[in-house]
Amino acid sequence: SGSAAGTGSGRAAGRRTGGRGGNRARKSWNYGVFWQTLARAQGRWLKIVSAFPHGNLATSRRGINNTDWFRMDRAFYDACLDPRDYRPDVSA
Repeated sequence: SGSAAGTGSGRAAGRRTGGRGGNRARKSWNYGVFWQTLARAQGRWLKIVSAFPHGNLATSRRGINNTDWFRMDRAFYDACLDPRDYRPDVSA
């Protein structure tokens, strides 16, 4: 501790330790409740729809809690894909 950045700071390189940034569990968010709370606070009505793939190869079987679920089959998903690459050209 007290050492400059990049000089070791007391941790072995590549090894994770407990505490901040170590073995911390991911925070689980309930986005449906978040949107409901936001809408109520702003005096609005919000309709949140969770779109997710549906079919034999889909890895998820459900949408986000407290939202309307929209199941997309492969044909619908493929029809929605935009073939254009919007990333800036960095080769110049």
